[in-house]
Amino acid sequence: MLPTNYHQAYKSLLRKLEDFSLALLDGEASTGLQSFQALQTCLEGEILSLNDDNLSPEVANRWRAVQTELYRSWRLLETDWLFLASARQGREKRLQIISDRVATLKGYCRVLLGEVVD
Repeated sequence: MLPTNYHQAYKSLLRKLEDFSLALLDGEASTGLQSFQALQTCLEGEILSLNDDNLSPEVANRWRAVQTELYRSWRLLETDWLFLASARQGREKRLQIISDRVATLKGYCRVLLGEVVD
């Protein structure tokens, strides 16, 4: 079982991901940028600072695996966001890729909140 602070951190990340998804649908560049920056702050400030010191070995192994995949997906999302910012054409395809990555990150959060946490 994950400690309460982990649970709260992943819930916060999931909310930020939902906000970012809505901002993508809105299509407003400034809203999308603000939402992305809030997501980045949450992930880098809360999620990446978590460690497995206080977790049982079984939970720690599962948590580490999902956390690693979450971080990989985050890095890909960051790259896609940079490409979107500099794209002059093909924005719709890039937005779809970003939406898919956000869905993947939401899935990882739900795994940690639903399957690892009681």
